[in-house]
Parts: sequence; structure tokens; C-alpha cells
Amino acid sequence: MPLSSSTASSALTSRISPTNWVCSHAVAHERRWHEVVQVEKVLRELGVEPAMTAATERVFRRSIELGMSGVFSERPSSMAPVVEFFDERLGAKEQ
Repeated sequence: MPLSSSTASSALTSRISPTNWVCSHAVAHERRWHEVVQVEKVLRELGVEPAMTAATERVFRRSIELGMSGVFSERPSSMAPVVEFFDERLGAKEQ
């Protein structure tokens, strides 16, 4: 049975929502970092300055350096624990 357009739209929206990206960042940041490093290398080899890719790489690397992998063994059900993680780790650095 095919999905109705509203069901398909709802499913797509839930997968690409900012909440989903924040929640999945807790467990996928290291894999994404490796992928972005590869993309950055290819862009440089092609002679393209990867300004946005380099910034994205730093975001994922920061999560690794902050020890996110040691805190989250599975995807949180809400983004609150991820926001709290960054608030605690980054807030401490700023004080």
C-alpha cells in the first residue's frame, strides 16, 4: 500500500527536523567527522577552497574533543540531553 502524500511528507519532516539532527549528533558525530574530513580532502584536491566544509569539520571534531562519545551510547529521545552536554562542557570553558 503506497503512502499518502501527507504521510510521506510527515515522515520526511520528522527525519529532517532540527530535533532529529541534534539527537542523532550525539551518536553519529564521529562517523560524520570522518566523512567530512574525506569531503574536505577531495575538495582541496579539486582546487576548491572548502570553507563551509572546514567549519563543519570543526563542529564534529569539537564534539569528539569534548568527549561526547563517552557520554552517549545511544541516541537520546529528545535533544535536551545534547543541549545540556554542550552547555556543561562549553559553559565551563567560557568561565
